[in-house]
Amino acid sequence: MLLIKRGLPPYVGTWAPPGGYVEANESLQAAAAREVAEEAGVLIDPTQLLPHAIGSEPTINQVYYGFLGVLDRMQVLKSSAPEALDARWFTVDEYPENDMWYPAARFDYKQLFQQMRSGHFHFYQWTGPEVRLFGPFSAVE
Repeated sequence: MLLIKRGLPPYVGTWAPPGGYVEANESLQAAAAREVAEEAGVLIDPTQLLPHAIGSEPTINQVYYGFLGVLDRMQVLKSSAPEALDARWFTVDEYPENDMWYPAARFDYKQLFQQMRSGHFHFYQWTGPEVRLFGPFSAVE
Protein backbone atom coordinates (compact mmCIF):
# COMPACT_ATOMS: atom_id res chain seq x y z
CA MET A 1 0.00 0.00 0.00
CA LEU A 2 1.30 3.46 -0.90
CA LEU A 3 1.35 6.02 1.91
CA ILE A 4 2.94 9.45 2.31
CA LYS A 5 4.13 11.14 5.47
CA ARG A 6 2.17 14.39 5.68
CA GLY A 7 4.22 17.57 5.71
CA LEU A 8 1.39 20.10 5.98
CA PRO A 9 -1.35 20.60 8.61
CA PRO A 10 -3.51 19.00 9.69
CA TYR A 11 -1.82 15.85 11.01
CA VAL A 12 1.79 16.76 10.11
CA GLY A 13 4.11 13.78 10.41
CA THR A 14 1.42 11.12 10.17
CA TRP A 15 1.09 8.58 7.35
CA ALA A 16 -1.80 8.96 4.91
CA PRO A 17 -2.84 8.04 1.40
CA PRO A 18 -1.73 10.66 -1.14
CA GLY A 19 -4.40 13.29 -1.64
CA GLY A 20 -5.32 16.88 -2.18
CA TYR A 21 -7.83 19.23 -3.71
CA VAL A 22 -9.60 19.02 -7.05
CA GLU A 23 -8.71 21.87 -9.38
CA ALA A 24 -11.15 23.74 -11.62
CA ASN A 25 -12.28 21.69 -14.63
CA GLU A 26 -10.65 18.53 -13.22
CA SER A 27 -12.39 15.20 -12.61
CA LEU A 28 -12.06 13.37 -9.29
CA GLN A 29 -10.04 10.62 -10.98
CA ALA A 30 -7.71 13.09 -12.71
CA ALA A 31 -7.16 14.93 -9.42
CA ALA A 32 -6.32 11.67 -7.64
CA ALA A 33 -3.84 10.64 -10.35
CA ARG A 34 -2.24 14.12 -10.30
CA GLU A 35 -1.90 14.12 -6.50
CA VAL A 36 -0.29 10.65 -6.47
CA ALA A 37 2.21 11.86 -9.10
CA GLU A 38 2.92 15.13 -7.26
CA GLU A 39 3.27 13.66 -3.76
CA ALA A 40 4.82 10.25 -4.43
CA GLY A 41 6.12 10.33 -8.01
CA VAL A 42 3.81 7.49 -9.09
CA LEU A 43 2.24 7.73 -12.52
CA ILE A 44 -1.17 6.14 -12.89
CA ASP A 45 -3.79 6.53 -15.57
CA PRO A 46 -7.01 7.95 -14.05
CA THR A 47 -8.96 5.14 -15.75
CA GLN A 48 -7.06 2.62 -13.55
CA LEU A 49 -8.64 4.08 -10.39
CA LEU A 50 -11.60 2.35 -8.74
CA PRO A 51 -13.96 4.30 -6.44
CA HIS A 52 -13.41 3.02 -2.91
CA ALA A 53 -14.62 5.51 -0.31
CA ILE A 54 -16.45 8.75 0.28
CA GLY A 55 -16.27 10.54 3.56
CA SER A 56 -17.25 13.69 5.35
CA GLU A 57 -15.44 15.31 8.26
CA PRO A 58 -17.86 18.01 9.40
CA THR A 59 -15.54 19.27 12.18
CA ILE A 60 -12.98 20.41 9.59
CA ASN A 61 -15.46 21.07 6.75
CA GLN A 62 -13.92 18.55 4.34
CA VAL A 63 -15.19 15.82 2.04
CA TYR A 64 -12.98 12.96 0.86
CA TYR A 65 -13.29 10.66 -2.11
CA GLY A 66 -10.93 7.69 -2.15
CA PHE A 67 -9.78 5.46 -4.97
CA LEU A 68 -7.91 2.18 -5.28
CA GLY A 69 -5.36 1.88 -8.02
CA VAL A 70 -3.64 -1.33 -8.99
CA LEU A 71 -0.35 -0.87 -10.80
CA ASP A 72 1.06 -3.35 -13.31
CA ARG A 73 4.57 -2.84 -11.87
CA MET A 74 6.19 -1.36 -8.79
CA GLN A 75 7.32 2.24 -9.31
CA VAL A 76 10.17 4.05 -7.58
CA LEU A 77 8.80 6.61 -5.15
CA LYS A 78 9.84 10.25 -4.96
CA SER A 79 8.26 12.28 -2.16
CA SER A 80 7.73 15.99 -2.73
CA ALA A 81 8.17 18.35 0.23
CA PRO A 82 6.53 20.30 1.72
CA GLU A 83 3.33 18.27 1.10
CA ALA A 84 4.95 14.83 1.47
CA LEU A 85 7.97 14.38 3.73
CA ASP A 86 8.31 10.74 2.70
CA ALA A 87 6.58 8.15 0.51
CA ARG A 88 6.71 4.40 1.03
CA TRP A 89 5.21 1.11 -0.05
CA PHE A 90 3.92 -0.81 2.98
CA THR A 91 3.15 -4.51 3.39
CA VAL A 92 0.49 -5.55 5.89
CA ASP A 93 3.26 -6.32 8.42
CA GLU A 94 4.92 -2.91 7.94
CA TYR A 95 1.73 -0.81 7.99
CA PRO A 96 2.17 2.15 10.44
CA GLU A 97 -1.07 1.48 12.34
CA ASN A 98 -0.21 3.73 15.29
CA ASP A 99 1.01 6.65 13.20
CA MET A 100 -1.88 7.11 10.75
CA TRP A 101 -3.75 10.24 9.67
CA TYR A 102 -7.00 10.32 11.65
CA PRO A 103 -9.54 9.77 8.84
CA ALA A 104 -7.64 6.66 7.65
CA ALA A 105 -6.93 5.31 11.15
CA ARG A 106 -10.53 4.17 11.65
CA PHE A 107 -10.35 1.57 8.87
CA ASP A 108 -9.30 -2.04 9.40
CA TYR A 109 -6.11 -2.03 7.34
CA LYS A 110 -5.83 -5.84 7.46
CA GLN A 111 -9.23 -6.03 5.80
CA LEU A 112 -8.05 -3.58 3.11
CA PHE A 113 -5.04 -5.77 2.33
CA GLN A 114 -7.27 -8.85 2.21
CA GLN A 115 -9.59 -7.08 -0.23
CA MET A 116 -6.62 -6.22 -2.46
CA ARG A 117 -5.47 -9.85 -2.47
CA SER A 118 -8.94 -11.22 -3.26
CA GLY A 119 -10.01 -8.64 -5.87
CA HIS A 120 -13.32 -8.19 -4.01
CA PHE A 121 -13.64 -4.67 -2.63
CA HIS A 122 -15.99 -2.92 -0.24
CA PHE A 123 -17.08 0.66 -0.68
CA TYR A 124 -16.75 2.77 2.48
CA GLN A 125 -18.92 5.73 3.43
CA TRP A 126 -18.32 7.73 6.57
CA THR A 127 -19.56 10.85 8.27
CA GLY A 128 -17.59 11.81 11.37
CA PRO A 129 -17.03 8.65 13.41
CA GLU A 130 -19.75 6.54 11.71
CA VAL A 131 -18.49 4.12 9.02
CA ARG A 132 -20.73 2.10 6.71
CA LEU A 133 -19.59 -0.68 4.41
CA PHE A 134 -21.17 -1.69 1.09
CA GLY A 135 -20.27 -4.69 -1.02
CA PRO A 136 -18.15 -6.61 -1.69
CA PHE A 137 -17.78 -5.76 -5.36
CA SER A 138 -15.44 -7.41 -7.85
CA ALA A 139 -12.91 -5.38 -9.77
CA VAL A 140 -13.99 -5.36 -13.43
CA GLU A 141 -11.48 -4.90 -16.21
